[in-house]
Amino acid sequence: MDREGDNYDLFSQLQGHSIRFVIRLAHNRNLLGATEKLKDVASKGKCLFEREVRVAARRTPLPYDQKIHPLREARDAKLSVSAMPVSLRRSNNYAPGSPPSLAVNVVTVMEVHCPPGVEPISWYLVTGEPIDTQEQVAFIVDAYRARWVIEEFFKALKTGCQIEKRQLESYHSLSNALAVFLPLAVRLLAIRSAGRVSPDAPSRDLSKGQMKLLRLRTTRPLSRRPTNEQVCFALAELGGHLRSNGPPGWIVLGRALERLILLELGWNLAHDSAVGNVIDD
Repeated sequence: MDREGDNYDLFSQLQGHSIRFVIRLAHNRNLLGATEKLKDVASKGKCLFEREVRVAARRTPLPYDQKIHPLREARDAKLSVSAMPVSLRRSNNYAPGSPPSLAVNVVTVMEVHCPPGVEPISWYLVTGEPIDTQEQVAFIVDAYRARWVIEEFFKALKTGCQIEKRQLESYHSLSNALAVFLPLAVRLLAIRSAGRVSPDAPSRDLSKGQMKLLRLRTTRPLSRRPTNEQVCFALAELGGHLRSNGPPGWIVLGRALERLILLELGWNLAHDSAVGNVIDD
């Protein structure tokens, strides 16, 4: 979870139910038997390893977003990673039944040699995962990095598949809807990600039948072995995407995939009907 998940009672419940977690801290929490707070202690940890990463530029169009996600230019960053066990002291607004302290591990990811005037990258990750080896600590960092993919997946589910607009209320109906839309959200995420991350690689996200139908319906050029980018834009055309609008978004791709599936369903029904007529004759 991101910083919105920084909650003492949540940590306690996760530990109590043996649920594995990696959560980024938002608050500088109190430690049991210490005058210094968590971030002050964790930032002094011994560096276990370093990583060099490419930090993407951030363009925030809305002024109120800039307070949380300020504008930044793309840069190469060197990150120092450390880890240590700590005992969190219970918050003042704790829920009944929460223990007075929690033993957790904290992994700190801190940018070193940050350019002047730029806010350095700093992650404080609370976890119940072991930190005995460098590989275990690296796993925790990578688990948190997967959060961006998870967020994109939920965008595909909520915006692309529009599951929230189904106005379902019961657990049974929601479960059935998720059973239908989760595979579609995965497909949408795969198509969109492949088109952006590896645009020139051969596409493998559509079936042969779907690709045949897409060739019949699109005005976009598709090579003999279509690339991820070609398929993404050709599919988006089914959803009403305009060439001048840049990369397609979730709503367009969701609408496009729905139409392609309906075309495939109609095609198969017509084919089955024709075969049935031949057999009857």
